[in-house]
Amino acid sequence: MVENFVERKHGRQKVIYTHPLMAGVLRETYGVMVYQEQVMRVVQVLGGFTLGQSDMLRRAIGKKIAEILAEQRQIFIDGCKANPEFVSGCGAKVPDAVAGEIFDLIDYFAGYGFNKSHSAAYALVSYQTAWLKANYKVEFMAALLTSEISKPDSIVKLITECREMGIEVLAPDINESELVFTTHQGRIRFGLSAIKGVGSAAMESIFAARKNAGKFADLAQVFSNIDASKLNSRVMEALVKSGVFDSLMPNRRMMYEGIESCLGLAASEKSMKIEDQTSLFDLLDAKELDKCKARLEFKEVLDWKPKEKLRFEYEALGFFISGHPLDPYAQEIARFVTLTPSWALRDEEKTFKPKSQMRLLGVLQSKVVKMTRKNEKMAVLKLEDQYGSYEAVVFPAAFEQLAEAIEPGEPVLVSGRYNGTSLATEKITPLPKLREETAVELTLKLPQGTGLEQINRLKVLVFGASGRCRVYAKVFTNEGLGVRLDLGASVRASEAFLDQISETLPGIGFEFKLEYRPEEPGELKKSS
Repeated sequence: MVENFVERKHGRQKVIYTHPLMAGVLRETYGVMVYQEQVMRVVQVLGGFTLGQSDMLRRAIGKKIAEILAEQRQIFIDGCKANPEFVSGCGAKVPDAVAGEIFDLIDYFAGYGFNKSHSAAYALVSYQTAWLKANYKVEFMAALLTSEISKPDSIVKLITECREMGIEVLAPDINESELVFTTHQGRIRFGLSAIKGVGSAAMESIFAARKNAGKFADLAQVFSNIDASKLNSRVMEALVKSGVFDSLMPNRRMMYEGIESCLGLAASEKSMKIEDQTSLFDLLDAKELDKCKARLEFKEVLDWKPKEKLRFEYEALGFFISGHPLDPYAQEIARFVTLTPSWALRDEEKTFKPKSQMRLLGVLQSKVVKMTRKNEKMAVLKLEDQYGSYEAVVFPAAFEQLAEAIEPGEPVLVSGRYNGTSLATEKITPLPKLREETAVELTLKLPQGTGLEQINRLKVLVFGASGRCRVYAKVFTNEGLGVRLDLGASVRASEAFLDQISETLPGIGFEFKLEYRPEEPGELKKSS
């Protein structure tokens, strides 16, 4: 019906009416029933319905009550046959058949019809929001994110849309975040209310401290001004894991292990500021008083690995913000595998053939094991890609081989057949394993300014390993030109090996070339 309306509006399809009497009612919509009022008017003009009867039919169509619809159908056909204008307008056609055909159109209308006032209101809102999105896209997306703040799947989809629109979405920040999503110099900043377990009291304490102190210069200033009674370890853990303190302490692990020191400083400052309390501190001058204050103490430790940082982010927010566990794999896998994004499974306009074979990337978020009537184990997996979450079912025949082989947080390639609601899983391949077994080239992208000592340590690791994956290094000149060098070594591109490289040279990048493996038909496609 929608296609007919569009084609007729643009003159690409002839406007036709099932019966001449319908022309006066449907002329403005090119012969297509669009509004509820048109349905009511058609049954009045053709079938002689009263206003009350036509409204009863409207309600019956909306509720899809089969018995009432059958009754109304017959009343409409009888009314049409009793209408001389209707009968004469049928020409050589049988009036019963024409009336039945028109009622079928009325019945089909229920799947998409609105009343006219609602349609006008929705059209106006659609135009206004489209205009805002086109002309104030950052502000529009920030408002949309705020409106969906309690729906993780929607947030994931909107963050992906922001990135596709070239809008950067920033993690929550102690100096810049407000309660909701806000805009900052063409970017969107997360609101503190998006962080799980951080109540209104803690947020109000942060905002009050920021108002009193201005922009925080360091952590000492933060915890000298925040009300200690409004914070506890659980709230602090959520703030650290979500990246709130990154601008003042980029090492989240160091910040996490220093939480007690931060809370200690806040408590110490509060005890000194209690009104009408006299203590020995009042007898000290400013210099001596400063010596008595609690100090922030942080133990020097390496930061969490990227995958750990993302896992903690997910715990705190319910979604990933600084990256996604699939990011290191998605591009290289997509060169060889035809992937289906999870949004396609939720798209009402996208249809798949029954039992369509498809492959999706995903990070396992949960695994629920169930028992069948035959007392066999099966599992329902909840996975998430960069576009949202989806379900994959592992039936008993494949349970032991598949479901027990992966753990939550692991990035995987899922192959199976889509049954209309979920994926019937046939194969699950951990992405680190897939990369390790199929990588034939590894390019190490060295950050600018890499020193000789770091390069020597890197060489020890590379030449101390063995495998089938040839190693190259990409270095950059002072002019920013990239040069790719063959190191003359081959390794096994295991996750452990890559972790060693990352720890030796923080900031290094990896680029892989995977090889088609004929012993795994259908799993990979040959690169062109």
